[in-house]
Amino acid sequence: MAKLWLLSLAFGIGIAPFLFAVPLQKAKGTTDSRKWLAEHMDEMITEMDLAKAYGAPYDLVEQTLNKRRKMLRKTANESRNIGPKNAKDAAYDHKMIRHKIFPMAAASYGDTENVKNCIRNTFRNATLYRNSVVQCNGKAYELCSAFTAVSHEDKAIILSFRGTDTGYQLIEETIQIALFKRSQSPDEEWGKVGSYFLKIFNQLVDEGKIIDDLAKLVNTYNDYEIWVTGHSLGGAMAAIASATIVDAKLISAQRLKLVTFGQPRTGNGEWATAMDKKVGPFNYRVVNNRDLVPHMPPLWFEGYRHHMTEVFYNNAKNKTEEFVICADEAESDECAGKYWFYNVRDHLNYFGKSVSEWGEKGCAN
Repeated sequence: MAKLWLLSLAFGIGIAPFLFAVPLQKAKGTTDSRKWLAEHMDEMITEMDLAKAYGAPYDLVEQTLNKRRKMLRKTANESRNIGPKNAKDAAYDHKMIRHKIFPMAAASYGDTENVKNCIRNTFRNATLYRNSVVQCNGKAYELCSAFTAVSHEDKAIILSFRGTDTGYQLIEETIQIALFKRSQSPDEEWGKVGSYFLKIFNQLVDEGKIIDDLAKLVNTYNDYEIWVTGHSLGGAMAAIASATIVDAKLISAQRLKLVTFGQPRTGNGEWATAMDKKVGPFNYRVVNNRDLVPHMPPLWFEGYRHHMTEVFYNNAKNKTEEFVICADEAESDECAGKYWFYNVRDHLNYFGKSVSEWGEKGCAN
């Protein structure tokens, strides 16, 4: 019996910058999508394959195709009136983000015991408050989760969102974005976000009680900051959560730190502008090299835009401290926008760690 294949397309301009075929019987289930993708990397069509298909050198293909993307990025940035005068002036702290916030993003992929281990391996004096797990859209094979914790040494309340849980969820997420164009607005002043992202976030709010938990923690530790983070899909929900926290006045924007890793474009231009203006100065999107996901959905699709500020690590293994902060443009040719071809490997791995696997191992060094 022939295998049933589902063709998933990571958007580009005119052609797909990354294409991969996923057998449904393998993708649908409880297997972590990142493990599955790592095991089947050789089955995927890479940027080199596309270059060969064009019958041209890889660098020439990328250079030619990227001209069209530059035009779109320029239009996107000009439409939002972003320039140096709006640049965030908060100091990006690589060591703090690498050694404290990133482990919390990875921890979200583990079960409750894994989360506790990550917290113990990261902080001297910190505790898990709650790990909230729900069935996404009522589907048993799709789990969505977020946890709250407190680091007393840092005087910080932590909220971390899990990224895509299964191979099937990864496929569904792509299809939902590609086929269901409608966006929903969490608040009229905040513009619109992808309906898929907002649906899952609202489920974690209603069933997981994550905002209720935050409110209780803020009431108990009223001089603490709030750190919000997430990887991949978790990054999109972390951004929505930050907007919700500021809009509900749970804490001042100056005491909020938002750091995401491999975050997809989450909302439209109005949403991105509101995020820039309202969610405080410590608002960073970390992108690893040719990570595919930050380029989804594409700029031409439904007006999706990135909010500021991108921190770009041009090193696939990210074992160095070399990075570029693109504070003048949300879609910059100096950061991830310099590339046309992307890959999944750089999405699965940040700072030399397989994000989900490291979290499932308790963030042990």
